[in-house]
Amino acid sequence: MSVSTPGAARRWYKGELHFHCERSTMPEMLAAYRRRRYDFCVSTEHDAVHPQAPYCGPDGLCHPTDGTRADRPLLLVGGSEMSLTIPGDPVDGVATTNGKPVHVGAFPLGAPVERHAPTWPTFTQLRRLARPPLIVVNHPLAGAPERHWSADDVCAAIGHGATHLELNPRNHGIEGGLRLWDEVLSRGQRVYGVLTNDAHEVANIGRYGATLVQAAALTTAAIVAGLRRGACYALESGCRARLSHVQRDGQEITAAVTDAEELHFIGAEGRILHCVYAAAGHYQAPAAERYVRIEAVDDAGRRLFTQPVWLDDE
Repeated sequence: MSVSTPGAARRWYKGELHFHCERSTMPEMLAAYRRRRYDFCVSTEHDAVHPQAPYCGPDGLCHPTDGTRADRPLLLVGGSEMSLTIPGDPVDGVATTNGKPVHVGAFPLGAPVERHAPTWPTFTQLRRLARPPLIVVNHPLAGAPERHWSADDVCAAIGHGATHLELNPRNHGIEGGLRLWDEVLSRGQRVYGVLTNDAHEVANIGRYGATLVQAAALTTAAIVAGLRRGACYALESGCRARLSHVQRDGQEITAAVTDAEELHFIGAEGRILHCVYAAAGHYQAPAAERYVRIEAVDDAGRRLFTQPVWLDDE
């Protein structure tokens, strides 16, 4: 894995992967994301796909509806927060339907559809679409304990196509999400960590952080392609640090993060393997390490989270 400093071909785009228009209108939400200097946002209404056409121009970008000139482009991606069920273990070779009910984000999705429609998909049907959407495990530790995702649940969802995991359990601190991520990674499962805000109104925007994606252009196809290949990182709200590069050469991992005070190299089970009190550094991992991810800390203690570097890749 190598995420390098973007040049003319690629740059970093700041994004929101999970928001609703529950207590603020779509124009209000889009204007607020633009003010907060987001480059793209993913509409994830509950069990529905919100129509995008009223808010997007021919170039696929959103434009203000009040006649003012946009100070920056904003890409609106259509998606949904879906209530699905992780299929239970097969009984006598037959898949069961009484698995755990969960919420996942799925995007991009096109035509509006409601959950009660006959075409409302399952995990399996999403995976079988001509253009399968990217699937994100949403707020895994939100709500009552019986609704929390276990590491087993996340691994099962990965088996059904999930590729990303929200690190922010809604209305809780991030540490539980990080522990869950490391538990899943330590099992050898590959899933990317992201930060979203699950914003239901303008006031929620930026409460947790953002996901930055390296892409060739501000288009849905390019952003989704960057997310699929893990060219992204999670950033806590207010963090000044920005990723310059992460590179692997054999067992050596090097990283550089602008405006970082510390780099923590994290291994299996969330163990801190090595610390560097600088904005750049390297770590020589022993052969036994399965993966290493990096947490960069700025001068206010806010963090940036890279994706795991897999040490068993050739």
